[in-house]
Amino acid sequence: LQHEPNPLIEGCDGSYSSYLSYLSDEPNIPLVEKMARDFGCIATLGNDGCGFEQQFKAARKALTVHATGANAGFLRPDSILTILFVTDEEDCSVEPGSEGIFDTADSSLGPLNLRCFNHPYMVQTVEEYAESFRTLKEDPDDLLLAFIVGVPVMEACQGDETDLAACLELDIMTERPDPAHPDRLVPSCVTSQGEAFPPRRFVQLAQQFGDNALVHSICTDDFGPAIEGLTDKLHGLIGKIEFSRELETEKDPADECRCISECSIIEQMVDMRDCPEGRTCFEPDGPGTGCEYFEDAGGQLHTMCVIPQAGTRIDDCSLECTDPSAVHTIDGEGWYYLLSGSRGTPEVGFTDSMIPVEGATVYIQCESMICPENRQCGPIGLEGSMCCDQDAWCDRSTGAPTCTSRPD
Repeated sequence: LQHEPNPLIEGCDGSYSSYLSYLSDEPNIPLVEKMARDFGCIATLGNDGCGFEQQFKAARKALTVHATGANAGFLRPDSILTILFVTDEEDCSVEPGSEGIFDTADSSLGPLNLRCFNHPYMVQTVEEYAESFRTLKEDPDDLLLAFIVGVPVMEACQGDETDLAACLELDIMTERPDPAHPDRLVPSCVTSQGEAFPPRRFVQLAQQFGDNALVHSICTDDFGPAIEGLTDKLHGLIGKIEFSRELETEKDPADECRCISECSIIEQMVDMRDCPEGRTCFEPDGPGTGCEYFEDAGGQLHTMCVIPQAGTRIDDCSLECTDPSAVHTIDGEGWYYLLSGSRGTPEVGFTDSMIPVEGATVYIQCESMICPENRQCGPIGLEGSMCCDQDAWCDRSTGAPTCTSRPD
């Protein structure tokens, strides 16, 4: 992954690790500002380079060909992967064997800027890239694609509830040579900073991923709505925790219609701030025994808080909590457990007022340890298998699965 700083930007570090990673605020530098500064240092690349833009192929190569080489450790089974394309040009990822499209001396292929348009058989299909990207995550809901591209600034082409088929049918999204400039296409949108061209392949790729894709226009001075839309989608996924095995649930001794779990949800703050409203500090030895604080590798202390359990209420109180015919509704404010979640697997969720704060680390603590699916390393029950710590990931690249600490 590109990680060398742009020497023309002031205030950048001399070098950066192969990918940016943040665990907590550094003294006197708010985390969001540090992230913005660091990303700006490595992402400001200019507009020089090859005129044949191959955005799909570049992303796939970084995440597949180099996944166990230069970019090892970036793809993790317990993470949500977002691929964000920001471009004012159409994708021209060339079909293997068609590299002759780059030959500037071959005039039979026509103007360079029109070759991908005039010779679509020399370009790989969108479906091939959609399939490649799908293989990156075992759970399809752990992959999001976002596009800030040359769609016109129109309701049909951008936002969360867009009809992308209607966008493709717009006349301005039709690729055709520009009569005023015969060596290029007619722009799809124009700004004071430049022009963009019909991104039909990007929109078609977005169609392949449905609700897990978001399209916005690059022909705007404010990318805020695009980033906010992407953040909303991420929060929707981060608000759920899923497990490969069921949690122990039982009837509340005080209410036979209410189901609760024996587990607790612990929220580790990014620093020593107070617990959010509705939470209490984590007292591992019981009420009145004192709050526990987590000390990270840098010596910084973090407040540990308990998110209350909302529990669920079943429609037929004579049924057991685990009965598949029981209908559960959330009962109160806090976290809740659904035996069959939105993806057909056990799911822990949070009511709106109890969603963990941004940047916090969330742990589930049970009397009988249940290893979350994204931390299970090796087949369940097999000798040598283990449950990785919260700050580790399962490395399967060297044979036997091994829990490996995440890099700072």
